[in-house]
Formats: sequence, C-alpha cells, structure tokens
Amino acid sequence: MKNRTLGTIALIGAPCLFISFQFPSTTADAVGDSAISNAFGLLYLIGWMCSVTALHRMGATGNTFFGKALIPLLLVSLTIASISNIYAMILPQNTELYFYIDLFWPISNLLMFITGITVAAANKLKGWKRFVPLAVGIWFPLMVISMALIGRTPATGLALGLYAAFAWSGMAIMVMETKGKPEKNKKFSRLDYVAADKVLQR
Repeated sequence: MKNRTLGTIALIGAPCLFISFQFPSTTADAVGDSAISNAFGLLYLIGWMCSVTALHRMGATGNTFFGKALIPLLLVSLTIASISNIYAMILPQNTELYFYIDLFWPISNLLMFITGITVAAANKLKGWKRFVPLAVGIWFPLMVISMALIGRTPATGLALGLYAAFAWSGMAIMVMETKGKPEKNKKFSRLDYVAADKVLQR
C-alpha cells in the first residue's frame, strides 16, 4: 500500500475521535463511551495505524535499536486499543478485561508522544515534516493536564477532539506528501572521483 493510500485512510480517520465525542454517553461523567462513539473511535485508530505504518516505512525514528523497535511497539498497542473498541461496541464495559485492554488507549498516546520526540531527534524527515509526529504526540500531555484540571467532561472532549482532528490530519497529509524512505546522501564510487579529477585537470 502506497503512502498516499495510507495517508488518505488516515485523513478519513483523523476527525473520528472528535466525532465520537459528539454522541450521548452511557454515563453522566464520561464522553465517547457509547457503541456508536466506539465505532468512530475504531475508525480513528485505523487511520492512526496507517500513519504510523508509513512512518515506519520512512525510517522516521532513526536507525537505533530503540527507534526501530518503537513503532512496532506502538502498532501493537494500537491494535489492542482497537480490540477494546470492538469489545465496547458489543459487550459491557464494566468488566475487568475491558479495564485492562482499554488502558492501551492512553498507553498508545504515551508511545506516540515518545515517537514524536524520537522522530524530531532522529531528523530523518526534513523541514516541517520532522515535527508533525511531535505535534500529534503532544495530545497526550494536553490530555493529562486537562483531565487533572477539569476532569472528563464534554468540554475537555470538545477541546481534545478538535486538537486531535487537526493534528492527526496534519500527520496524514505529511504521509501523503512523503514517498517511501527519506533520501540518503549519494555515495560516490571510485570512478566518479576519477571522472571528476579528469575534469579538474582540463
């Protein structure tokens, strides 16, 4: 699947977290926990996974062991988070199993924050593209701060949903505009140097 296709799917999924927060909740103090909101949350996660897959293909996190292992770990976390959404769509959410698999939502966002920092530090993506994953990852500390100060309310859902829509759309567009792996510096062969030397001697 080409980056443009991955980016297109990601762009479709980008606003789905915001959309999921607009549906009535099953509890008075929560947002985004109904069956239909979980369905949109699943679409959001699928789009997110497409963007992350493209980042992995680009080698955006660098060539270290940590950088190479980070995105597969994030993809595993996103897969489990997706399972939690499917579970919540068809089964009761007040079970111990759901509690543990639902933890992979914040874990995925924490890993995305670390991924954003790693991509910026690796400097494999050039220009504005280098900082887009970090802009996405900043959603996690914003969520932690808003939950600590305000709590899980429709207001925080609106603000976080809007931020997610714009940030994840930006990452999707970045993916669509990037082809494969970043360009590597061209390696010159001995024949190239000989030819260049002859030109200089003329």
